[in-house]
Amino acid sequence: MNFNLTFEQSNTEFSFEFGEVTEGREYELYPGPYTATPKVTEQTLQTASKMCSRDIEVEAVPYLEVSNVSGGKTATIAYIT
Repeated sequence: MNFNLTFEQSNTEFSFEFGEVTEGREYELYPGPYTATPKVTEQTLQTASKMCSRDIEVEAVPYLEVSNVSGGKTATIAYIT
């Protein structure tokens, strides 16, 4: 929500105006899901103009680390289980 304010000084008074105000507007409740798992393909949670009842959680990107024959570590990021 943005507020555009205009201040004008005249003696000891000032005035301001709010732009478009949607007073009393009711928003549809977002039904979910409230958890998102990163995927290879794009995904959109349909939350525009909706009110959420809690935070949306984005799970960690899957990550696997194992020792390799060279004595180092091999990391696999975003593997699909």
